[in-house]
Formats: sequence, C-alpha cells, structure tokens
Amino acid sequence: MRIYSLEAPKPRKPSIASATVELIVTYLTEVLPKALWANRPKPAPGGDQIRAMRFGIGCIACVLMCASASVVRAAEDCGPNLSQAELDDCFGKIYKASDAQLNALYKQIEGRLKDDVATTRLLVTAQRAWLAFRDAECDFSSSAATGGTIRPMIDTICREGLTRKRIDDFNTYLKCQEGDLGCPVPAQPAAAKVTSPDPSAIVTAIYQRAAQGNGDSGGGFLYADKAVRPKFFSNSMVALWAQAEAKAERDGGAIDFDPVTNSPDPNIKSFKVATEKQTAATATASATMFGGWPRKFSA
Repeated sequence: MRIYSLEAPKPRKPSIASATVELIVTYLTEVLPKALWANRPKPAPGGDQIRAMRFGIGCIACVLMCASASVVRAAEDCGPNLSQAELDDCFGKIYKASDAQLNALYKQIEGRLKDDVATTRLLVTAQRAWLAFRDAECDFSSSAATGGTIRPMIDTICREGLTRKRIDDFNTYLKCQEGDLGCPVPAQPAAAKVTSPDPSAIVTAIYQRAAQGNGDSGGGFLYADKAVRPKFFSNSMVALWAQAEAKAERDGGAIDFDPVTNSPDPNIKSFKVATEKQTAATATASATMFGGWPRKFSA
C-alpha cells in the first residue's frame, strides 16, 4: 500500500550549478532578446522572418560557445535593465580587469624566465600568436552581428572569455614543479628565511652571563630601579629584563648583569648602547640607583 504525505515538500536550497544555469537563462531570456530585437536585420520585401531567427540563434550560440563563464559573471554584474551603451561599458570593465590580470601574470612568467633568453623569446612569440588568434576568433564569432549595435558587446564577451582561459593557462605555468619537463616555467624559488634574534634566547643568555657573576651594577635591579627602568630602556628590553628577572627570582638569584657591555653573545651585541647626559642632580640619583651612568638600550 502506498502512503501519501499531505505535508508540503520542504524547499530545497538551489545548488551552485542550478544557480549558474539560472543566471545564464536570465541573461539569455532578458538581456540578449532586447538587444537582438532592437538590432535585428530588416526582412526583405515579402518578409523573411527565418533570417532574423537565424541571426538571433547564431548570436546566442556565439555567446555560449565563446564565454559561458563570462556570461554568468556578467549576468551578476550587468543587469537586464541596462541600456545597450551601459551594457557595453559594463562588459568592457569586466574585460579590462581580466586583461590587467593577464598582463600581471605574463610579467611574473617573464620574471621567472629572466635568465633563459631562448625560452623568453618563445614566450613572446606564443603570446603574440595568441593575441592574433584572439582577435581573429572574436571577429569571426561576432560576425553574425555585423552592422548591429550589439556586436561590440558580443565581441567583448568573446575576448573576455578567451582571456580568462589564457589566465588559467598562465596560472598553470606559474605552478610548475621543479623537474617537470612538461612545464616550461621554472618553479617558484623558495623564499629566503629571515632570522631574527629569539627573545627567549636573549633572556637565557642574559641569565647565563648573570649567573657567571659578570656585571657592573653590583646589586642588580632594586625596587627603585623598576620605576626608572622604562625611562632608560626600550619596551622590548624592558620586557626581556622582566622575564629574566622573573626567572632569576624563581631560581633564588638576582640579575646584576649589564646585557650589552662586554657581552660575547651576538644577540646581545645587536643592541645599541647610548649614554645620556643628565643634570648633576639626576646624575647623582642615577649613580645611586645604577652604580653609574644610566644606559639606554634600544633594539
């Protein structure tokens, strides 16, 4: 026995494929028909409606074959309510953006081939041949609209579609793997790693030197020093000293080491030392706190 449900079926979320088809259908049923009708060939005396029908079908087929992806993208950006002049401008902007992207990728490939003169010449020859093919192909595919105001738009759609395919080719070339003889563009060289001093290594070096008894302040950082410290030390050094001081306190020791002066550690040597002149009163206070002139450390 069959049981029929009385509940209405739940609406299903359209897939990307169905949405794409809908965009194409919208474009072909709303945008192109208006332009085709406005630019249809005038029938001969007695009426030859079949000629006009062939014209329209030919233009639609041309658009689909040349750049279906471009039609979808254009259907999103170039609405059906635009005039023919506005449509020409809209499609022109899409094509201009694709052409700029193609040129940028071409320069990247040229850069990869800068040390290979022979292959660079082949690239130039291939690109010139492709440009000639693109122009000839689009002249041919849009020829059914000759004499109509819609032809520039069809020609632009064709050029954008072929340019998009060329962009895909260039992207493939730029992803060539090392040793792939079927790919003419050298692989992207590995980026040089930029090494910088590791803060934890600097703190460790400071503490190790302090544990050896090397220092010139005699008593390390006193409580009074903590209030003055940010004035004479950069933020990075203040943070490093805070970490080193905390480590020393956990180990039951004290930091009494100047991390720059007479330090053999290359990371510590990278910090610059600058002596600041102060008034006699400030110098006296600093001498009491630091056991000497205050030093300013900067990364």
